Amino acid sequence: MPKVIYLPTNLNKKLDCEAFVHIDLAPKNGIPGKLLEDTTIEIRTSDGSHEPVTVKVVNLYRFKLCDIRDFFTYPSHGLSALEYYSWYQNQHWEADHETNLAVYFYKKINE
Repeated sequence: MPKVIYLPTNLNKKLDCEAFVHIDLAPKNGIPGKLLEDTTIEIRTSDGSHEPVTVKVVNLYRFKLCDIRDFFTYPSHGLSALEYYSWYQNQHWEADHETNLAVYFYKKINE
């Protein structure tokens, strides 16, 4: 049974793509590459805007919220880095500029 994660909606229509990125909290500890390769995740939307997709995490890139860049925010959320920073702080009031985030690189898999 794959791990299930929920996105609030089909942000930036990313779930229509064969490969996509998503920004979220970074895992607390490092994740070995072999574990990434062996982990299957089902992504669902809370609002039902897309059917569930099954993916693998191909890679992830860790950073602090203060280091966010347009390069990742546009494909992930369709927002500039400044817009994303404000949006994230509105969604997560406890977040500060040192909050550890990660860009997750996903690839759909056929089951």
